[in-house]
Amino acid sequence: MRRVEKKGKTLVGFHEKRSSFIADMTLCEILPPKISKLLPLLSQLVDGLSIRDRLPQIEVACGENVDVLVLRIMEPLTVSDEDALRAFADEHDIQFWLQTKGPETVHPFHPLVAPALTYTLPEFGIEMPFAPTSSPRSTTS
Repeated sequence: MRRVEKKGKTLVGFHEKRSSFIADMTLCEILPPKISKLLPLLSQLVDGLSIRDRLPQIEVACGENVDVLVLRIMEPLTVSDEDALRAFADEHDIQFWLQTKGPETVHPFHPLVAPALTYTLPEFGIEMPFAPTSSPRSTTS
């Protein structure tokens, strides 16, 4: 995500291959349809935030009962920013989490009471909780 003054808007998408440019996406076939449809709306939301130039990325985590967007913020939100995020989350039935530094700083923002992120393996009777910044792959070094 990046504000591009020449285009007069914030671009939401992935980095272009071998580039620092952001692909201007209005939908994404690999995201769940609900989240894909939010891309243009997220662009508008971020454009209206006071910290739009200090919000370098949004991560997506989709569970069985909740969809989480993690905003990496480099400055505190204003009251107006908080209100806009709460309204967006309520309107689109998502949960916002904030990350101010490393992964250990990720915390829920709104709504604070929401279902846990989980996925299930019904054939084994397993429900697996996960954090929005958890990797499905574990690595050792």
